[in-house]
Amino acid sequence: MQSSVKNNKRHQKIKKDRWCKVGLKFAISKIHKNLKMGNYAERIGCGASVYLTSVLEYLVAEVLHLAGEEVNKSKKMILPKHLVTSIMKDKELSSLLSGAIIMEAALEPHGAREMEKQ
Repeated sequence: MQSSVKNNKRHQKIKKDRWCKVGLKFAISKIHKNLKMGNYAERIGCGASVYLTSVLEYLVAEVLHLAGEEVNKSKKMILPKHLVTSIMKDKELSSLLSGAIIMEAALEPHGAREMEKQ
């Protein structure tokens, strides 16, 4: 009796989430739900949410890597000002995030003066 129970447990498939199968840290199901609720298209395929999740995870990793280099060896936390300075130094990220506002950064973004003039 014991051996048949052990054999059944071995042959059962372990249910895994999609993000675990792909190897991502972000939850694909939440991105998929937001894509569906955003009315971007009539139908959303499952591959679209996986692709968008991997792109978002890559961008977050890139920004955190640059901000980590910006932090001095003595400091142990990444502050919002480190995020802003690392984004401003990178040409591609600064063009991508030109309209983004990071609160409590104590630095003015590129377009802040232009917005005040209008």
